Amino acid sequence: MLYAASASNYGAVICLLPHDHSKRVTDAAEILDSQQVDYVHLLVDWLAPTQADVDEFTQALDRLMTQGLKVHVHCALNMRVSALCAIFLFKCDLVTHDQAQTLLDQVWGAPLEPA
Repeated sequence: MLYAASASNYGAVICLLPHDHSKRVTDAAEILDSQQVDYVHLLVDWLAPTQADVDEFTQALDRLMTQGLKVHVHCALNMRVSALCAIFLFKCDLVTHDQAQTLLDQVWGAPLEPA
């Protein structure tokens, strides 16, 4: 995907993988920069995500989308992606709680309790 990001009309990529993850492409920033595609690397710890991670993701995605960029968000299993995107969409009033839950259910399986 990284080598074809520009050809697929992506203007930005957000990576949620830790630096030491086996599926992380170490030269992703350079690959995307050569295509004039923005690269944002957010280190979201799988075992200990924080509110700061959610806030940083929300701010980055909002900034990129406000610029009119098509954004690809990825991690190893799409679990971090689905959780953060569901939160973002719900916080921006783009989906209802039930729609956000459906997005999560498609990836995570079991429903989460509403806050």
